[in-house]
Amino acid sequence: MTSIHTNSGAISALHTLRGITSSLNETQVQISSGMRVNNASDNAAYWSIATTMRSETKALSVVEDSIGLARAIVDVTYSGLDNVRESLVRIRNLVITARTLPAATANNLENLSPNPVNSDSKFAQTQLAKVDSEINQLLASMYSTIKSSSFGGVNLLWNKENGRGIDDFTHDFVVDYNSGRVETLKIDQYALTLFNEDYQNHQSGPTFLETGILDSSDVVYLEGTSASHGLNLFNAAYGIGIVYFQEQHPLTSPAQPNILLQLEKSIVRHGAEREATYANFLDVFEEKINKIQDGLAYLGSTQSSLTRYAELVTSRGETYEKGVGRLVDADMDASSTRLKALQAQQQLASQSLQIANNNTSTILQLFR
Repeated sequence: MTSIHTNSGAISALHTLRGITSSLNETQVQISSGMRVNNASDNAAYWSIATTMRSETKALSVVEDSIGLARAIVDVTYSGLDNVRESLVRIRNLVITARTLPAATANNLENLSPNPVNSDSKFAQTQLAKVDSEINQLLASMYSTIKSSSFGGVNLLWNKENGRGIDDFTHDFVVDYNSGRVETLKIDQYALTLFNEDYQNHQSGPTFLETGILDSSDVVYLEGTSASHGLNLFNAAYGIGIVYFQEQHPLTSPAQPNILLQLEKSIVRHGAEREATYANFLDVFEEKINKIQDGLAYLGSTQSSLTRYAELVTSRGETYEKGVGRLVDADMDASSTRLKALQAQQQLASQSLQIANNNTSTILQLFR
């Protein structure tokens, strides 16, 4: 009976040791992985929730990238548009200066032809011509700014020649994702386009929806007459074939706007009241500046919206990560304490098993 009792003690000690070793291994896995739920067998409910939330978190990471791209495009557009506004304000101020300079007359103009792209050697000797030259430089700078205000191949200020109207274009950026629902923010290019290369392709009918803010032609009434003057900054009106600062008409060619030369010719040719006509001329620039300021306000509100979306997505992603952590992450302090306790228990169980085995051997020797 003594021998049987001793063997039972050894078996009991062995089972205890195995249980402790199993718990010890599980705890070591938790500490090494940092997780207490590694797969569905650990806790099916928690594993399922955590897997779903991790998928949502990855989707939010993609949304953050989309918002970052949108913010970059909008920032570049805002900077370019603001530079154009500053140049246009300088042009307006130069026109104000020109208004105070001596007027052109038939004697200091080679001819009174309405052709807007011809230079004039007599006019070139006047103070007005120097102001006109500076305006040409500013327009060329504006054109360069418009074409370079691009990020990732997206330029909201310049509609390339593609047979499509400005109002056909919108840019949708993903700004949120929640439970399978995608939310986008639409950026309307029509509110921002300054230069539309396709303007030349629309020669009649309701063309103005296809006109960029700086495209032509703006009507300037020649006060004291029944005539009017067309202001052409970039594209000429109704497809007559004049496109300033395009590759086919670089700044070094005769195809320059020369807006003061054009205006002075019209005033002399029609005998218009110069002061009042210049006031009408300035009104056109004020209108364009106001439209650009509206575009900047639109972009500013878009920037604010993108910032709010970015903060929301980032906050929700962090919340998801914390929630998943509470479900599946191991408590490292508790796990470390448990590991030490299990190691101590393992040592005690090993010693108990050794004692039980030694006692069995001693009793068996008595029966020899």
